[in-house]
Amino acid sequence: MARLHALVVATVVAAAAPAAAELIAIPSSTATLELGTGWTPVTAAGIVVGSRSERGLVLAVTRAQVPNLDAWRARKREAYADDIERGISAAITGYRRTSRTLTEVRGVPVLDLEGRRPDGTTVVLRFVLYRTYALALALEIPRSGDIAPARAIAASFTP
Repeated sequence: MARLHALVVATVVAAAAPAAAELIAIPSSTATLELGTGWTPVTAAGIVVGSRSERGLVLAVTRAQVPNLDAWRARKREAYADDIERGISAAITGYRRTSRTLTEVRGVPVLDLEGRRPDGTTVVLRFVLYRTYALALALEIPRSGDIAPARAIAASFTP
């Protein structure tokens, strides 16, 4: 009976354990991204990494060859982030920011933004601002979707 109990406990624990995340190396960069199970790769022009989840989340990583010197200068960093956010507001109709954090990860400036569209869709963005190029991660969460997995994925997107 003790063996049967141990077998049942081991089976339940294994089933409840979180699935291992897949570490994705971003091409031509030192950046990586972790995605759990349930994601299907998608391709589109201009997208470095794209994926869609079983839960309806959409992920895209893009790369832009732009100098980000002001992001590396403490006195100009906030103004530079303001410029990026103005571009996001212009590009996403009805975008309304709900959160913004500007920090450094492994010595590289990183801008995190969250916002909502008028239809209730949440957008989670992370910009990794290398000196000569930028990587942008965008996650779209449907109105009724859970934002926690998107935040975890954005946090895993590191230089």
